[in-house]
Amino acid sequence: MKLQNPKIFENEFNKIGKFLDYTSKAPNDYKHRWLFKNGYGISVIRTGYSYGEDEGKFEIAVLKDNNLCFTSEITEDVIGHLTSKQVLEIGLRISKLKEK
Repeated sequence: MKLQNPKIFENEFNKIGKFLDYTSKAPNDYKHRWLFKNGYGISVIRTGYSYGEDEGKFEIAVLKDNNLCFTSEITEDVIGHLTSKQVLEIGLRISKLKEK
């Protein structure tokens, strides 16, 4: 299994958003969050329980005011099985959502 490289999206998200935190209990777990200027954000994880972890891929969730948001035009659920490039593309779309 080849792990997807998070640097592909981390560098861009750090430029356009505020890095909130990371929590990782296991050495290979990845849990990071960014908040964008429009009040939306992205949670990116790769853990033993995330969709795509067995493929080395990521799962994302949309955040609104630092809470999970299931009513955005991006998705009404989490999105799993994502490559680093797909995480970047979706994160950029989230950063451009209009404030509600």
